[in-house]
Amino acid sequence: MREPLTNKIPVVVNLDLPDALLFKIFKQWVTFARMIFDSSTYFKRYKKPDFESWYKFGVLPWLDLIIWSKEVRVSIPNRVMALAIFQFGDGGEETIRKTTKPMANSLIEDKKTDGYPLSSLAAQAAMEMLDEKLEDF
Repeated sequence: MREPLTNKIPVVVNLDLPDALLFKIFKQWVTFARMIFDSSTYFKRYKKPDFESWYKFGVLPWLDLIIWSKEVRVSIPNRVMALAIFQFGDGGEETIRKTTKPMANSLIEDKKTDGYPLSSLAAQAAMEMLDEKLEDF
């Protein structure tokens, strides 16, 4: 099933223009386009990721191990996953089953918002890097 194109617009960019000018114009254009297409729902549903919880519950190591296990076609039991991720006494099978796994899965695809939080995070990281470069420019 294809997504509706109501909030997607093709863009043509003149690559001969300086980066600073392109970024400035694009930022203004995006603001204007969002007003026209009423894309305010994106901002209402977006919230900054809780990096502290990701760390505390071993979300990124869990994702790494799950990806690896699918590539080599093995299954990793929750108790083994807990031993690999947590220091002694910090978390166990229950933490993996009740918290880490659901949290990680919600990052891959969030059914409530019909979005992909990791994609949003990547976009945010790209913007922060761009802002840093523009400050130096």
